Amino acid sequence: MKAITITQHWVLDFVIGLNLCPFARQPFNKQKIRFATTEETDPEEILLSFWEEVQLLHKTPLEIVSNTLFILAKVDWDFETFLDIYYVAEELLEEQGMHEFFQLAGFHPDFQFEETGFEEPVNFVNRSPIPMIHILRVDEVADAIESHPDAEGIPDRNKNTLDSIGYKELEKRFKMVYRETDN
Repeated sequence: MKAITITQHWVLDFVIGLNLCPFARQPFNKQKIRFATTEETDPEEILLSFWEEVQLLHKTPLEIVSNTLFILAKVDWDFETFLDIYYVAEELLEEQGMHEFFQLAGFHPDFQFEETGFEEPVNFVNRSPIPMIHILRVDEVADAIESHPDAEGIPDRNKNTLDSIGYKELEKRFKMVYRETDN
């Protein structure tokens, strides 16, 4: 349960608070984001749990659940190991024909874009307190992008926002997510 609370604080403080994803506020406020955790640490068991979440989301109407944050609550993998599992999850969607309905986004405490240094602020776009895989509905993402006045400008705006805050301040705020949930 603590993993869900930490993740909810992160979504509210970082994703919505810094407007890193302008599409997150509405489903969060309407409680249409499913926060699902797995206590598993074995990659095969994690992928089985992931697949169960995909199937559940597929069966659940959009009006009830928009998307799922699948939280890997007990893993302490480095970023590269996490990416290996993330890519297998993407392959699973493809193999099962679910890539037409869902797309994924990966988040990790040590997330680092290729060709960036670890301490570059832009990495906080996908840096989360706990490793997680975001399961998104393809049609909903397409509709959100189409309806946004400047969807193509979001990455540059995020970079500028994060650069203006700076790495040290972002790291401090990031650690506050944990402290707020320790009570």
